[in-house]
Amino acid sequence: MAEGSNGTGVKVVTPAAEWRRMREEGVQQTLLSGRVVRLRTVTPDRLLKTGRVPDILTPIVTKMLFEEVDNDELNEFIKPRDNVADNLAMIEGLNVVCQAGMLYPRIVDNPQAEDEISIDDLTLADRGWVFKLVFQPAEVLARFRIESLGDVEAGADGKRDEQPSE
Repeated sequence: MAEGSNGTGVKVVTPAAEWRRMREEGVQQTLLSGRVVRLRTVTPDRLLKTGRVPDILTPIVTKMLFEEVDNDELNEFIKPRDNVADNLAMIEGLNVVCQAGMLYPRIVDNPQAEDEISIDDLTLADRGWVFKLVFQPAEVLARFRIESLGDVEAGADGKRDEQPSE
């Protein structure tokens, strides 16, 4: 009963539990690797409060405070860089965002419990995927699902290439 009425048309105040649900419970998502996790939206203010935002991530996080960042800008962040230092900085940015956004399993430095993993347990592709997902608004994250691709994609002319016979 997050928004709406009590059946009489009178609006009902949203309970506090509903406000906390996304932050505490997150949303189940399937990563590119096929592994299933629970993610929460990462807000720029929450990320900045961690004090762990690498310099390379600061411009995008700062922009998010005042305006929307589109998917192209997120894709631009995770693309390969020209040198090792910049690539390592980008990876550190992905790591920070993944740690902030993953609720289950939690990402910790020295995993011991059943609900803990190391950042190294996530593939780089999965880290990039999480990065793009957790910066989405909660309602988008909750609706998002990976759409399966067909076994064979259509060519430019819209026809499938025939497999050669043996």
